[in-house]
Amino acid sequence: KNYKNELMIVLITNGFDFYNSDIIVSKIVDRYSNVKSIYQNINLKKNNVILGEQSKLLYGQKTLEEELCGLYFDVSYQSFFQVNRVQTEKLYKVVLDYSEVNDKTSIIDAYCGVGTISLMLAKKANLDIDAISELANIFISLVESPRSTESTASKKFKEWYSSMAKSKK
Repeated sequence: KNYKNELMIVLITNGFDFYNSDIIVSKIVDRYSNVKSIYQNINLKKNNVILGEQSKLLYGQKTLEEELCGLYFDVSYQSFFQVNRVQTEKLYKVVLDYSEVNDKTSIIDAYCGVGTISLMLAKKANLDIDAISELANIFISLVESPRSTESTASKKFKEWYSSMAKSKK
């Protein structure tokens, strides 16, 4: 659930057929008014990976809005995002308190998920949050659909990096 107490539910099946899915979805939504999304995720592999590569939105919106340390993120079920918001904010406060970033600092947040730590550091350094948010969205698009967006995202990243390098001079 997110900061608004909205829920996104992912039902994982080991096949494409999901008998009575409309009835199941209807019963869930009728009983829990805070459900905003229900997905069917199809995992045909027999391994220890939970999510499969294909999914189908059965009900509602594609993402939930989440707030973390005053920043807002559209989070899909595929996003790597900390689910314990209260504890995450405490941890990030410690990171921010010990960091020595300023407007000349370069921040690389490798394996960043949706980029929450780098965005918090950018905010502290008074960097252009809109530009940083744009970068985070580029990374999200790469993570969530790498084949279809790789060339576009790579091009956008190069343009973003070039503009940021020029602004630091």
